[in-house]
Amino acid sequence: MSWDIYLLIDTGGEELASIEGASWNYTYNTSPMLYDAGIDLHTYEGKTCKTVLPNFKKGLAVLRGNPTKYKKMNPKNGWGSYDRLVEILEQMVETFEKHPKAIIGAWF
Repeated sequence: MSWDIYLLIDTGGEELASIEGASWNYTYNTSPMLYDAGIDLHTYEGKTCKTVLPNFKKGLAVLRGNPTKYKKMNPKNGWGSYDRLVEILEQMVETFEKHPKAIIGAWF
């Protein structure tokens, strides 16, 4: 199983539009790392990037600050890794900074 996070923006149409290139999908197997670092993706749906950005930055700093601890949490089945999770979170933070008014959508 995996999670999907994507960004939506109001363009004045009937529905929110997705922002091209602003979507991420990764395995649930790394969830223990996320939770330990203080990131609970389930709580961000419907919020703006500006609202959640501080939490993402803090969680990313926690993960980066102790790679040995988190690499030990790599899934034993090989599906997912600390290194890839950090890459994805870095991409998310960068994109959230570019689109502070975007709304987070999610599929769990």
